[in-house]
Amino acid sequence: MGYLREKYTKEYYTGRDSLGNKLNYGAEMLFDTEGNLTLRNQDFLIMKQIDFHNRNILSLGCGRGEELCYAITNGANIKNTIGLDFSPAAIQIAKDLLKKRKLKEPKFITSDALTFIKEYAKHNYKNDSKKFDIVIMFDFVEHIPRNELREMLSELQKVINKKCVLLVNTPAYRHDNDVIQDGLDQRNLIETIDTSDLVPETEGMHCNKYSLQSLSKFMHECGYINITETHFFVLAKSLSTKLNIRPLIYRWNYCMEKGYPLKNEYAPDQVDYAYIPKKPSLLEKSKLLVKRQGVLLTSKKILLKIKGKLSSKR
Repeated sequence: MGYLREKYTKEYYTGRDSLGNKLNYGAEMLFDTEGNLTLRNQDFLIMKQIDFHNRNILSLGCGRGEELCYAITNGANIKNTIGLDFSPAAIQIAKDLLKKRKLKEPKFITSDALTFIKEYAKHNYKNDSKKFDIVIMFDFVEHIPRNELREMLSELQKVINKKCVLLVNTPAYRHDNDVIQDGLDQRNLIETIDTSDLVPETEGMHCNKYSLQSLSKFMHECGYINITETHFFVLAKSLSTKLNIRPLIYRWNYCMEKGYPLKNEYAPDQVDYAYIPKKPSLLEKSKLLVKRQGVLLTSKKILLKIKGKLSSKR
């Protein structure tokens, strides 16, 4: 627990040294027109699909707090919202950001995720009002040893509501790689965008790398099912076992109808590739377009059936 904690410094989170000089490493960041830290576009596209109003939020590896600012601005239940990070430097930056944005401060906890969730479960396992509706994991899973992440996701089920949505954003690699167990897979360095292993200060921080396919498989093994390609997950045991074989757009619409904290229509994920993806040919693009249109039409018909069934039950 607390893997490579010593590398998560103020310099890492700000990309600057103590004199303000820009460094050649650090967590990716974006600023708004007023000079405040703000969500990256890929994170914003995830967050805007969620209804945060009066929801209990847990932000794991909250870092500088950009996602917490968005959630609170959009009505999150501040009394039951928690920002968690094992880095004191990250927590301080997050507090400063909220203060600068003139937002109410949620509860911040400096701890590793597994320790916190186990402790939280002891006191709140039977208290539904304290369970979380939305769990944010942006740039989180790639930093957690795989065995630890597996245990954490199991424990997490004790502290989330049945209709909780997990928001995951992690780089998609060409090849699945449990770095701690198997060592660094050099194939992931080919045409890489992720340079963290090429810089001494950040080497090894991405210790748990998933491909698009292996992430959904791993999450399913841990009890969660994806309702988009890679960013949105829900508890599998709360849903029909047949949902896993349905198209993604069907899963999304089904969860919306069931009252999960989702809003807006289904939209394909903007994947954060860790490498330069191959551009599809014109033929491949046309085939993909036809496939998507077919899935969309089929899912709309299915959605109408779902609505009909729910109406008849009422």
